[in-house]
Amino acid sequence: MAAVVLITGPPASGKTTLARNLAERLDLPVLAKDRIKETLSDELDDTRTHVLGNASFQLLMHLVGELARGSGAFVVENAFRTGDGPALQQRLAGADVLHIHCDATHATLCARMRQRVVRGERHPSHADPPTLDATEIYAAPRVCSDVLTVPTDDFGSAQYRAAVAEAVARAAELTRCE
Repeated sequence: MAAVVLITGPPASGKTTLARNLAERLDLPVLAKDRIKETLSDELDDTRTHVLGNASFQLLMHLVGELARGSGAFVVENAFRTGDGPALQQRLAGADVLHIHCDATHATLCARMRQRVVRGERHPSHADPPTLDATEIYAAPRVCSDVLTVPTDDFGSAQYRAAVAEAVARAAELTRCE
């Protein structure tokens, strides 16, 4: 049975940071839509963000479904929308899932989005807006009954560090890593 660490949350909520942290600590591979999108953009010399985004999402969902049928462990992170829950449940059926949802205030998310634009640190295939109008569409999709919420407004806070420590411990138990 596969062990899946599912990391969700709105754009700029710290999903990639947390996914990389967990993956490094537990020696797990990470599936991330943004990385798929960036690779496709580079290989196809194409920056049509919506076309690449849709294709990347479909590819991510396919890979999640295929890997979840196996016996390995992996991390998957994406800004899944609330409505993606049923499709995720279907693809993750039979897998052991730890669902971690990154959460930050609207002001924090908007500030991080603006910083990305100003710093030019995003791949050209992303059309990140400087603000987010509807963060509620990124509420944790219903995948399993237990969702660990990680508050990501302040990556240096004791609350964030404690939540990450809990996430690492639960992911290690799930994936049987020590």
